[in-house]
Amino acid sequence: MIDMIPDKTPDVIAVGHLCMDKICFCEDYPEENTSRRVLQFSEHPGGTVSQAMAALSRLGVKTGYLGDFGSDAAARFLHEDCRREGIDVSRCRFHPDTAHAFTTVAVNVRRNTRTFFSYHGKFPPLSFSPEDERYLAGARLLHLDNTDPENALAAAKLAKKLGVPVSLDGSSMAKDNEKNWALVRLTDILITNDRFPSRLTGIPDRAEALLEIFRQVHPKVLISTAGEHGCLAFVDGTLRHFPAFSVKTVDTTGAGDVFHGAFLYSLLHEMPLAVGIRFASAAAAISCGAPGGRDGIPNLARVEAFLAAHPE
Repeated sequence: MIDMIPDKTPDVIAVGHLCMDKICFCEDYPEENTSRRVLQFSEHPGGTVSQAMAALSRLGVKTGYLGDFGSDAAARFLHEDCRREGIDVSRCRFHPDTAHAFTTVAVNVRRNTRTFFSYHGKFPPLSFSPEDERYLAGARLLHLDNTDPENALAAAKLAKKLGVPVSLDGSSMAKDNEKNWALVRLTDILITNDRFPSRLTGIPDRAEALLEIFRQVHPKVLISTAGEHGCLAFVDGTLRHFPAFSVKTVDTTGAGDVFHGAFLYSLLHEMPLAVGIRFASAAAAISCGAPGGRDGIPNLARVEAFLAAHPE
């Protein structure tokens, strides 16, 4: 099933992970062959690019998703959730007799850590029709993750052909590191977690690894986030540290994805890099105040109020 194509192509289109997050809050994480009682359980829409698009949509940006849905109840719920969030799914397809992707997230409430068990679904590789190409050609940005390396590479190559800048969430990695490098080399805006730079380059020190990525690829934006420890970013060719906001945390699930979405908002609105990082950090901090990846995502008014209450 394909919805009607919208009159206007979204400003940002995503290709990547969309799943159901099943979140279990526990006092401690069990060893193998043991168990722990779940204190609280909830289900939320999740997935790397999905959360980023939801964040952008709530900030007022037109967004879209190019990808596949299964045929189960989770797929129908996620499809409807995208539509509620304002994420255009007109170019998406349902696959019969196919379970949709899900992630079980075990949250250790004592240590505030998360452990993930992910099922990525069994969909065929994405193929882009002429209509899909016209759809993507009208976008201002393509946002990717590397959950499915073949899909990510195909989408990035198409975006380059069409002259659409590519944003990459550097967290998931292909087993073949050459594919990781190939994707990074097609990327204009690279925002990674704290592990990706070292895994990509083989250099243990994160700052040195980022310097190597910058030397080889020279993306327009290169940032590495590290949760409560803030982020490292290249500003005018110099690597700088930006602190995170100190907030009371309920659940950090999806905070990095919200950072991505909010930072892309800052780029679309031509904020200076340091201002954009502060804006994205504020949105991510706010998102940690509610369980799951969706409930805490703020709108523009909340981010602006938060920044006004936390002057530099």
